[in-house]
Amino acid sequence: METVIFIKEGRQNRSAMRAVINYCQQEHKTYDSKSKRRLVSGVNCDGANSFREFMATKKVYGKDNGMFFYHYAQSFSPTEKITPEQAHKIALEFAEKAWEGHEVLVATHCDASHIHSHFVINSVGFESGMKLRQSPSTLKHLRKLSDEICLAYGLSVLKPYESGGKRMSTREYRARMKGESWKQKLANDIDKAMEFSGSKDEFICSMSILGYHMTWTDERKYLTFHCPNGRSCRDIKLHDDKYLKDNIERELLQREFPDGEKQPTGWEDSRELYEQHLRERALAKAELRRVAESYS
Repeated sequence: METVIFIKEGRQNRSAMRAVINYCQQEHKTYDSKSKRRLVSGVNCDGANSFREFMATKKVYGKDNGMFFYHYAQSFSPTEKITPEQAHKIALEFAEKAWEGHEVLVATHCDASHIHSHFVINSVGFESGMKLRQSPSTLKHLRKLSDEICLAYGLSVLKPYESGGKRMSTREYRARMKGESWKQKLANDIDKAMEFSGSKDEFICSMSILGYHMTWTDERKYLTFHCPNGRSCRDIKLHDDKYLKDNIERELLQREFPDGEKQPTGWEDSRELYEQHLRERALAKAELRRVAESYS
């Protein structure tokens, strides 16, 4: 999976911009041992000399004040099959389309399990002298553009937000891309429990085996998951409609009564079928316990 995040920089001045550029260009982070080259480039500038060129542009237009620069990152999941060189190529294509008329430093870091590229954008356009402006929809537009480029390369992207869900924070995006998000683990465990559940009671039991308990009542609109790590999470904060209470209930009801009947038929009339069902559920629970034990 890939995504783009905006990294908010609290300090906006000459020294802060230099510090961010120096961080992004660190050799031990940008050196790719496979291609044997540093993955530092520039769009509309020389990446290695980006600080000097950024400052020269600002001085030409008398705009070395206010907002100095913007900082973004494009990250790939550790499970994504992509090389640092490929990630850098994609990052350059993205930067060229995302910030036309602006100088952009592009630096790909390959020292961590998740390959990611940093973009430092000069706030002043080198041709127009106009400052780059952002709106609440800017990040949404950039993610859409990045997704289109990555899909063209055959790479996976994060699902778009479903209607009704809470917006995912930058911190959570970073955690998900590193495989460290507890909410992502919760979602994965819900998926696993659903594999072994044919009814609401079985789902509750399956989640209990994995260490969860739930606040699930008719009076409450949301389903709340209480996790083994002591945290709690409402269904609406998992960023996918399939985890919403109504959708889980509907799916489990369809599994329990596939023909829409009020009472299940077949088991009462056939002891053999009923015993076979019990054996299948026992095997399913044993497998689920094995999965749970693998976490510990």
